[in-house]
Amino acid sequence: MMDPDSLPEVVVTDGELAFLNAIARVFPKATHLLCRWHTKKNVFAKCRRKFDDKTWQQFKHAWCNLVHMSTISEYEQGLATLKRDFAVYNSSAIELRWADNVMHLGNLTSNRAESAHKLLKGHLASSQGNFENAWAKMHDLIGLQITGMKASFEKSLTCWQHIFRIPIFS
Repeated sequence: MMDPDSLPEVVVTDGELAFLNAIARVFPKATHLLCRWHTKKNVFAKCRRKFDDKTWQQFKHAWCNLVHMSTISEYEQGLATLKRDFAVYNSSAIELRWADNVMHLGNLTSNRAESAHKLLKGHLASSQGNFENAWAKMHDLIGLQITGMKASFEKSLTCWQHIFRIPIFS
């Protein structure tokens, strides 16, 4: 149903096996990125018991620096340092891929999809409806979102930016 020229080139997920299989099957040319937030959550959950409090803070700091490295060479050096400095937890849990070799437009987490999913679940209120009712509720939800965006845009047209000046005392 999708235009072959508009298929996604990058998909970000939480790493759930069903998603991985579906992406490989439906979008075989797409690059899969693991959600930065889910990866951090999983690594921290698995690693915490390996460290005392002081070393744990050092590991968390090193990990956060690693995932925000701006070049692949910095990243590779940071990963090697992390593995060397924290050899007590030398596992595949810290085997990551550099994400900036594909155009992801800043989407490194699945937060947008998770937020939309939560909003939709709340609007549907039940998983026991039929397709027609679900479709109508989704249509209503999209209408509400469009109305909200229009209202926000209209408000932005009438708001004035205030310039605050610091008084100079002589």
